[in-house]
Amino acid sequence: MINYYNLLEVSNTATNHQIKIAYRKLAQKHHPDRCQTTEAEEMMKLLNEAKDILLNAHHRTEYDEQLKSFNNFKKRQQKEEQTRAEKEAHAKREEQARAEKEAHAKREEQARAKINERQKLKVFFLALFIIGVTFFYLNIQSKPTEVETIEPTEVETIRDNHLALSEKIDSKKDKIQNNSSNKIQYNQKHMDSKSHDIEKNTNSISNKSREINDVKKPIKPEQQSLDLDNESFM
Repeated sequence: MINYYNLLEVSNTATNHQIKIAYRKLAQKHHPDRCQTTEAEEMMKLLNEAKDILLNAHHRTEYDEQLKSFNNFKKRQQKEEQTRAEKEAHAKREEQARAEKEAHAKREEQARAKINERQKLKVFFLALFIIGVTFFYLNIQSKPTEVETIEPTEVETIRDNHLALSEKIDSKKDKIQNNSSNKIQYNQKHMDSKSHDIEKNTNSISNKSREINDVKKPIKPEQQSLDLDNESFM
């Protein structure tokens, strides 16, 4: 709806005189004789329509009621648009907050997934370590059973080699015992001969010492006289 008051650049309470002055001023400005354009012709039509309605009291009251209802409708529409815009902005903010929450939840989920992957890798390597240890232990435990898989011919050869070795060991032991007994007998004989020689030497030494002691004894007077007589007789 066209607002004729705004078109004539007057207020809603303008008098008929003020409306006529404003009409004349705008008509001179937009008259087709002065301004030969299609816009000027349309403007002159609107100015004439506004003058006819506003200068007629009955038409003016009807127009004022219509303009008032139109303005009220426009205000309601603006309020509705404003509330709608506010609701849209609120919904947009809520959507942004929801998107941020979803992004945060997604980041948390990714972090949990990384932690779970690390834990799975730890469990996997631990399981590999346990399997390796058990395999090593079972391999060690299964080594004695390899003897059971030896063929009979190999068992016989091993037994023969064992017997030959035991015979060699016994012969070596006998030789060692014979050699040791022979050495002991030889040493015993040698010791006996040495002891016999020592006894001989001790006897000779005792005889010599006895002779020496006899020589060192003093001569008695009677024996000395006898000796002199014997010498004179000689």
